Amino acid sequence: MTIALIIIVAFALFLYAYKEWDYDISRYNIVANLEDINTTNLGAWYTDIEEKYPAQEHFDTNGIPLIDHEGKVEAYCNPVTIAWYALSAFEHFIKTNDEKAKQDFFLQADWLVKNAHETKEGFTVWQYEKAPAGVSDVRDHWVSAMAQGLGISVLTRAYQQTGEDRYLKAVHNAMKSFRYDADEGGVRSREDGIFYEEIQSKQNWHILNGFITSLLGLYDCYRATGDTEARDLFKAGIKTLELNLTRYDTGFWSRYSFYGVKKWPFFWEPLATMHYHNEHIAQLKVLSLLTGKKAFEVMAEKWDGYQHSISCRVLHFFYAKFLFRIQRIHFHLFQG
Repeated sequence: MTIALIIIVAFALFLYAYKEWDYDISRYNIVANLEDINTTNLGAWYTDIEEKYPAQEHFDTNGIPLIDHEGKVEAYCNPVTIAWYALSAFEHFIKTNDEKAKQDFFLQADWLVKNAHETKEGFTVWQYEKAPAGVSDVRDHWVSAMAQGLGISVLTRAYQQTGEDRYLKAVHNAMKSFRYDADEGGVRSREDGIFYEEIQSKQNWHILNGFITSLLGLYDCYRATGDTEARDLFKAGIKTLELNLTRYDTGFWSRYSFYGVKKWPFFWEPLATMHYHNEHIAQLKVLSLLTGKKAFEVMAEKWDGYQHSISCRVLHFFYAKFLFRIQRIHFHLFQG
């Protein structure tokens, strides 16, 4: 009886682990038109996100996507969700010449223009109506470098498609948010270098995928408009990332962020999920192509090796399923 129970439990754990590991890595491919990646012509976004377009299910009456979180559709719009949907529609349009996808792209671009909130400093931001769950020092109507970067990526493409100044103006107004720290209403932190923060918390999480996404928005601004300030902001972030990149490496997986890195042992850090780990790899490959910096390519190859290593996957699996739960309890009890 005991042996049978052990076999059943082991088989259940195997199926559970397999579900976690069974990712289609091709979803994280860099876009095919790499010959255009450093030109002024903005095509599809840097990694393949076309599947986000048909996958979106919930919309408001104006055709703007709504958040679907744990089976519950929230009654508000998320600027990152909207921007991702726009960019995926744009990629689908480029590949298929589907006019519906083109219309959906411009519908989201127009939403971004109309819903940019002007700050007292004169720049504009896209606000999240609701505070992120579990982050006690972030309130409703917060801003994110990731949202700013993705919004810029959408609007630069809308500008190149139409030549309309309203898109260009919106791009420059959003780009200025990278000049300012979080306590000034911007998206920058200056601890550990110049970081553009996905979440404006006093913790300075330095979330990796959000940071890189914001950098790609700045690079799109420079590519499309020639704005040298956008180029300089991009370079400042690249310098910071290059100096801090090894801190995202645990020796068996990539970290999602820096939460707690100064106060707690490395194993207390939030590791990336399989999804974000693959996204990190693809993003670093893109940055290597954009900047020519070997460090990004080397780390991408190292992290790719982790996901093909059984021992690394086992370590990641048991961390994610057990230690992470303890970390969450600590986070809710002692954050701040």
